[in-house]
Amino acid sequence: MNWIKNLLTVMTAIILTLLFIEILFRVFDIGYGNAPLERSKFYHHAHPKNYSFMMHQPKGEYGGHKIFYDEKGYRVSNSNDSSFLYKDNKNSIVFIGDSYTEANQVPYEDTFVKKVSNYFNINELNLGVSSYSPLIYLLQTKREIINLESNLVVLQIFRNDFSDDAKYLKKAIYKKEQLIRIDGGNRNNFISLMRKSYLLRFFRKSQLLIKELLKKDISNIKKESLIFYNDSVSDEYLKKTSDLINEIKIQLNKANKKLFVFMIPSKGLSQIQECCEKDTVYKRLKHEMEKRDIIFLDISEYFSRYPKQIDLFFPIDIHLTTMGHDVLSKGLTQELQRFILVK
Repeated sequence: MNWIKNLLTVMTAIILTLLFIEILFRVFDIGYGNAPLERSKFYHHAHPKNYSFMMHQPKGEYGGHKIFYDEKGYRVSNSNDSSFLYKDNKNSIVFIGDSYTEANQVPYEDTFVKKVSNYFNINELNLGVSSYSPLIYLLQTKREIINLESNLVVLQIFRNDFSDDAKYLKKAIYKKEQLIRIDGGNRNNFISLMRKSYLLRFFRKSQLLIKELLKKDISNIKKESLIFYNDSVSDEYLKKTSDLINEIKIQLNKANKKLFVFMIPSKGLSQIQECCEKDTVYKRLKHEMEKRDIIFLDISEYFSRYPKQIDLFFPIDIHLTTMGHDVLSKGLTQELQRFILVK
């Protein structure tokens, strides 16, 4: 029976070693720095609650800053900055959007969300989550935003939101013709635990890094990015998403809240210094918002007149750089000044 004893000894040693490495990685913030997503029965997916990690991107375009999620899984500036806003949020502005609003690519202080709230000297609630779209924003509005004291809501749109809405509508659950949730499936506690392991995330980071190094032609990535983010949007998708935004406006109006909508300009056109004159998707959405009497914050001019538009987006990643957030925040503050008094 000695072999059983030896096997148990070896297994115990391996487990203790892995546990020690896990603790070591956590102490020194070593691990795959990307935001883990968990299944959600209401919003399809969500970030883990009360979670933090050191941001890292395998391509090396950004990273080195800490990301914090509060007790609801939304990004905040630090581990202490959360719950008081949900209890006392009258003097605040609510931002809803996808990864552009969440903005994990830059430190929190450099995000347009923080810059805009600082300008108006009010608190902010950043409810942006990667891959969210107006159908999920509608659920957030019904379940959370209408119960907040804040009466200002800024909604961000990106061109993939139209196809995302079409995808999520297939998983939408209705009760008496009212949207109640978007089923992302049952939460797997084991997988959730694994995603929080710094050691496993380090292995994942290494895997992605090796994958990037093996790519022969980075220019192809840029080319694909340029094509995809100039992609057209069908009239059907545009109308459906616009109708969802209008439903959000109706819900907010009932709660005496004002909705503002803006759209992130095209990265593809910015790469060739033609943002935003030829951005037909941007212009069509603006028209749809105006038809529905929804306030559209047109920030295209601020991007158009920037001398080197390509610097507003990361070369390979599709998101805004620190400079991109700065230009966006200046555009938003100028547009919002008509509705918000500067304190």
